[in-house]
Amino acid sequence: MNRKTASILIAATVGIAAGLTAVSQHAYADDITMDTSPFSSATSRNDVRADLKKPYPGGYPWSSSYKQAAPKGSTLTREQARAEYLSSRQEVSALNSEDGGAAYLNRTASRSNPTATMGGSAR
Repeated sequence: MNRKTASILIAATVGIAAGLTAVSQHAYADDITMDTSPFSSATSRNDVRADLKKPYPGGYPWSSSYKQAAPKGSTLTREQARAEYLSSRQEVSALNSEDGGAAYLNRTASRSNPTATMGGSAR
């Protein structure tokens, strides 16, 4: 390495170091907030303890078998739910395909309402 190349490398290194030093900023933590107003709770200590002793609707919430929301009565059968899932899965797969779903949309365009799709009047 000759002198010219070495001096360029040193100058570049010094320039980068100076630039990083100038750009760097220090972050300091803020002081704590000194709130002098006393805290007054809306409920008493005994009310809170009584609330904690009430059982949860689905059991102990930290249990592995805890059911937070009990299933509501559904009119959908297992077969209907499975068919709906499979049809939506095929649609999502087609829309995420290599062509961006163009082939799928071209196939299903004849079934859809062109007025609703394009927002104009049908030809």
